[in-house]
Amino acid sequence: MRHVAILFSLTLVAGCGSSGISNSDGAGTDVDMSVTGDLAGSTDMPAPQCDPIAQNCGSMMKCALVGGGGGTASRPTCVPLGGSVTEGMTCMRSTDLGTGSADDCGAGLTCTRVSGGGGGGAPSMSVCRKICKSDVNCGGTEACVAGNNATYGTCIQPCTLFGTDCPNGGTCSNFAIGIASTMTNQIAIPSCRAPGTGAPLSDCMRQSDCGPNTYCDQNMLCSPLCNDSHACPTMTPNDGGALDCMPLGSSVPNNGGICG
Repeated sequence: MRHVAILFSLTLVAGCGSSGISNSDGAGTDVDMSVTGDLAGSTDMPAPQCDPIAQNCGSMMKCALVGGGGGTASRPTCVPLGGSVTEGMTCMRSTDLGTGSADDCGAGLTCTRVSGGGGGGAPSMSVCRKICKSDVNCGGTEACVAGNNATYGTCIQPCTLFGTDCPNGGTCSNFAIGIASTMTNQIAIPSCRAPGTGAPLSDCMRQSDCGPNTYCDQNMLCSPLCNDSHACPTMTPNDGGALDCMPLGSSVPNNGGICG
């Protein structure tokens, strides 16, 4: 029996550098929840002065999440409205705009980076996502995801393990962190990513190295996924022991988890 600790961090997977994406993005991966550029990483950021949900900054302004660089927390701050790009559409961040605006997304949205291959594969891109404090701020069946103990996150569309709901050839083989997570109670949200070519239990550096229905675990192996309808394969990894299905909690239907 081989047991693998599954740890999450905001990019969102420790050691693997990937996170969940919404179905509108295609088969991308690696969502960056921070805002970078002219407004990011400053040690002189003002105290939070607005509400990114209520959007109370006034005409031609928006309440944006700025900061988040260098280990600092993102803070709600009024900035000029840099555009009106809608949710799920391609956007530009402050480094591209060269202005005092955080991005060119409309009010209530933030521009988050999506890389098609997580360091390999499709070029990097960014899309507008809705800012949220909980799932109730997201539409339909979307979930609010962020780092542990974060105040604000962004909305993504969860996917179905072993399903066909990831567009453009994507695979539901990644896990974002639900915003209600704590260090002792982490909520895994299944999310789409671009599939790699790595075979089950092959070495990996990031999620996009692994093929469909596998996950780059803490041991840097492409561990197979599993649920009530898909048992772990009868193979044995190099460190010995048979594979058991390790469910990731009630947020993943049908006892979905990772073989370890």
